[in-house]
Amino acid sequence: MNDLNEPQTGIKKYFVIASLLFGLFFGAGNLIFPIHLGQMAGSHWLVATLGFLTASVLMPLLAILVISKSNASGIRDLGNPAGTKFALLFMILVQVTIGPLYATPRVATVSFAVGIKPLLGGQHSQLALLIYSALFFAVAFYFANRESTIIDTVGKIMNPLFLILLATLFVLAMLNPMGNPNLEAGQANFGNGTYFKGFLEGYNTLDMLAGLVFGGAVVNSVREMGYRKKRDVERITSLSGILTFLLTGLIYVGLILLGAMSLGKEQIAAEGGTTLVQIVRHLMGEPGQLFLAALIILACLTTAIGLLTSFAEDFHRSFSKLSYRAWLTISTVASFGVANIGLEKLIRWSVPILMFLYPIVIVLVLLGLTVYDAPAAKQLYRGTLLLTIVPALLDFVVKLPKQISGSAFGQAIANIQSHLPFYDIGLTWIIPSIIGFLISWIYYMLRYRKIGLTK
Repeated sequence: MNDLNEPQTGIKKYFVIASLLFGLFFGAGNLIFPIHLGQMAGSHWLVATLGFLTASVLMPLLAILVISKSNASGIRDLGNPAGTKFALLFMILVQVTIGPLYATPRVATVSFAVGIKPLLGGQHSQLALLIYSALFFAVAFYFANRESTIIDTVGKIMNPLFLILLATLFVLAMLNPMGNPNLEAGQANFGNGTYFKGFLEGYNTLDMLAGLVFGGAVVNSVREMGYRKKRDVERITSLSGILTFLLTGLIYVGLILLGAMSLGKEQIAAEGGTTLVQIVRHLMGEPGQLFLAALIILACLTTAIGLLTSFAEDFHRSFSKLSYRAWLTISTVASFGVANIGLEKLIRWSVPILMFLYPIVIVLVLLGLTVYDAPAAKQLYRGTLLLTIVPALLDFVVKLPKQISGSAFGQAIANIQSHLPFYDIGLTWIIPSIIGFLISWIYYMLRYRKIGLTK
């Protein structure tokens, strides 16, 4: 094992960090959502893929680039130009939602449902989930509690094993194709607005939120390797991020193709986990379930380590009275509890929160890349975010459980939302965000030029 206090030289460091970043990113959703998209799209898979890659590769890459550019240590740093209170609240919402209330317990339950439950034949599944999730989170806690070894654990061991297994699946699928993706009929009417349907499906991977969550952890890992200069950290993080998402994009294309090809033998499944089981069993028979269990557990375990680590780092940085280990314990125990007693109910509430957060995240990333250090940053951030939050709140209400979204209040909100531009493709926040940016810029130029504060 290399001494992490001695900077690695040559191109090796980029691949080590890229492997770490990929391992943290690529979890259960990254396997099952693109496969499900391929099934729904059928012969329209190529256009759907372009939309999916925009949301799940390009946008997360921009998130990593803005983290490296600003030399941020966490999500909170990115929101600071809009105000410290906003930055703190935003960090809490993102970390709690993508952490113990949704994504972290999800990696345990999905890996159990896809990898372990089929081996049990449906017997004692609740008890089995309890035991499995306890072991799963114990292992994740063990590695997350050793921050200085996360590069070696995830980047040099777990992720290469996962990639070997995934490459094996792709090779078998190409040697024994289930169908022709260009000839298979997907979901009815999927050909209408295919690109934007693919784009919105890319939301489900949570990759852009993960980009902000894991970006800080990766920057800290680069520093652990011995790099302290801002220029070095930015260069290594950026180039490693590009390598990561080139690989991620290629894998997504392969998975979407697998989903589309599977229509030659299988019907469209309700979700991608079922499709993945069908594909593996077709290619490998019943023993393939053991292969699938290893594949998905590795994918989910590396993501769980990253989510637990980033949650503990961000909360310890903001609420330092509790130690990193204390916050890590809180996140681990909460995730274990949610995975066993309330995930389905919490998902109904977490999804609306994610739909609220995503537009804000996209706007923060774009602002961070363009005006983070600009003299007008404060005004531009506040004005743009204000007019982004309004349609995002409307989307939040419309996505709430039926008790609220189906009420008279919910229906009234849905009616208002339906009159906004791009409602039909689910992107009602775009025009208000642009208007907010322009108004803020004009206000800044008119007011501060008069008193000589701009060039």
